[in-house]
This record gives sequence, C-alpha cells and structure tokens, in this order.
Amino acid sequence: MKHCNILVFLLVALIFSSQGMKSSTGQPYASLRIEIKNCRQSQIKRYPSLKDSLLVVKNDIPFQKLDGLNTLHTLRDLDTGVYTIHYRSVYGNEEKTAIHIIAFKPYNTTVWADSLVYAKETTIPIIDQLRDNDFYTIIMVSDGCFSAAHDTLTIRKIKDKYRAIWKSNIPKFISHSFNLTPKQLETIRKFELELNYMNNEDDCTTIDTYTINYQATTKTIVDGSCSWRGYYLLREKLLGKNTWKQ
Repeated sequence: MKHCNILVFLLVALIFSSQGMKSSTGQPYASLRIEIKNCRQSQIKRYPSLKDSLLVVKNDIPFQKLDGLNTLHTLRDLDTGVYTIHYRSVYGNEEKTAIHIIAFKPYNTTVWADSLVYAKETTIPIIDQLRDNDFYTIIMVSDGCFSAAHDTLTIRKIKDKYRAIWKSNIPKFISHSFNLTPKQLETIRKFELELNYMNNEDDCTTIDTYTINYQATTKTIVDGSCSWRGYYLLREKLLGKNTWKQ
C-alpha cells in the first residue's frame, strides 16, 4: 500500500509538471536565445557590451531586463506574442529589434552592439570635404595601465586620389605612406562617423584621445568606453596587421 501511495504521488507530480510545461494554448512553450555581437570584424578580441541593460517588452508591456555586459541570454517558457528588445548601442543610440513568436519552438536573434546606419548620418566626414591638395590629420593617443601608444594619420587629396601617411611610436608601425583604396576610404568614412558619438566619460582604465586638425579647426574627442576601440581597428584596417599586440 505504501508503494502504491508513492506511485500515485509521483504520477500526480508528473501530471502537474507536464501541465507546467505548457503554454496558454496547451502547447510546449517557446524559447528565445539572444546573443550580443560586434558587427565590425577585427583581429582584436573585443567583447561586445552595451551602454546599459536590455529591456525585453512583450506586446508593449515590459517583460524582463537583461544585463548588457553578458553576451548571451536565453528566455524560456515564452508564450506567443511580439517580443521587442530595447537597448542602447556603444554609440549611445536607442535601438530595438522585434521577434514575432508564433510557434512553440526555439528562436534565435542577434543584438549588434556596435551597429550604425551610416547612410542615415547627416555629418559629412572630413575626408569627403577635402579639395585638391587639401589635407587633415588625426592624432590618436591611447593611455592605459600597461600600454601607451601615439599615432598620427595624415590624409591628403591629390587630383582625386588620397594619400595617407601613418606615423607611430610603436616600432612596427613607425612610418607608412600609401595611396588609399576605395575600401580604405570607406573605412575612414565610417571611423569618422562613429567617432562623432564617442565623446564620453565612461570609467575605462584605458583612455583613447583623438585630436583632429583640419584647416584652422581643432577638435578633440575622448573615448573611455573600453568597447569601441576605433583607434586600433582603424590601424588594423589601413595597415593590414594585428595591431592589438604591440
């Protein structure tokens, strides 16, 4: 009799457990895997991180907050509906992505921490303002606990061609002079557009300072985010070398 009671108890527990694994329609629940990534490809090992937490909204009602420093989240036991992920990119822009859960199955989505819609930017990069024989310089200084670097990029336009001179205090990058390819020109354009967002007071142990000199104008931008790393990525893309290990 005692064994029968135990069996009945286990059977009831199993029934309730199986009911708990069903949605409001009686079907198994869905799940949503959210991965945070960087869209700018690089040899630099940069872990993507957002300005703050992610907010998941279900059918226009706040559902759950997630840590923006963690690169992977999985939401389980989800019913059908529209789940919208609200977040701020590394540029401080408000972004969102929506997932329509219409079936009880696993779903996957990616949040791009450093995405920027360049075509929507209204600022004209300096490289596109240059006239014949015109030039400008970008001085980049990175100062951290265990490393320091000082690079200067000068770009000059000569008869519809662009000539770059890169000088550095790092021996293997000390001096390079080369004509810019269309791909490199696009890299510089994107770098300038991204840089406009990076004047911040974040608490990183490494501070990157950018000073841009063009004609009679000087502009200084300080990036303490520890997440953009535009300086090293630009050097990598233009010089074609791993710039992280100095």
